Amino acid sequence: MLRELHTNHLSFWLHLARCAGGTYWKLPRGVMVDTGIASAAFNQVHCAADDDESIAEAAGYFGKRELPWRVVSSGPAGVTSVRGTGREPLYPILSRDAVAAQDAAAPVDGLTVTVATTVDDVREFVECATGAFGYTPELLDPIAGPETIADDRFRLYLGRDATGRCVAVGVGVAVPKDRTIGVYFVGVREEFRNRGFGRAVTARVIGDGAAGGAATAVLQATPDGLPLYTGMGFTQVGAYLLWDFPRD
Repeated sequence: MLRELHTNHLSFWLHLARCAGGTYWKLPRGVMVDTGIASAAFNQVHCAADDDESIAEAAGYFGKRELPWRVVSSGPAGVTSVRGTGREPLYPILSRDAVAAQDAAAPVDGLTVTVATTVDDVREFVECATGAFGYTPELLDPIAGPETIADDRFRLYLGRDATGRCVAVGVGVAVPKDRTIGVYFVGVREEFRNRGFGRAVTARVIGDGAAGGAATAVLQATPDGLPLYTGMGFTQVGAYLLWDFPRD
């Protein structure tokens, strides 16, 4: 099952590269993703942690373009250093039954969750996401275009308060062949946290995925988000190993 869960995770990054006008390609033992966004998390090589050939190719490619980049690996777990850089904290892979989670999608007072259908919606998503994650506004501007909403399997969710302001966001990625729904990029503006808004967005993503035929929900949790997701019935099934490299 981990293969299917990783396929979903990789699908998120491949689509984000398309949205940002970037590129991606297969390596003999991995996949390279170039979004062109100037943050290590957005430019990646997915490969084994001991795949020196793929990692060296990524270093050369991103170095020439002066882009920060990241190694994303599911193992071997014993590797702690890549190119002299220490490993980031483990990034837990979580899953749960998607159909059984639909009962968790009850509305939350003060929040209306909708799916982005216009470029204006995408711009509103980006504005909220930059606030929720502490990014500079320019960082996510490359995804604020029509390509982001061109594929219905990739949905941006906006949680709006009673005034209509977007205060929470999330992304859903459906991979029909694996019957998975991925939950990504869930964020809430700081002043609106601890009201159940992140949970409501997550539940809506899962519910929509289950309605579309997904059997399994998958996500990767930060340490801060882990209690929320385990409280929603997710269990850890693995972990990604990450190494971040700054712009050369």
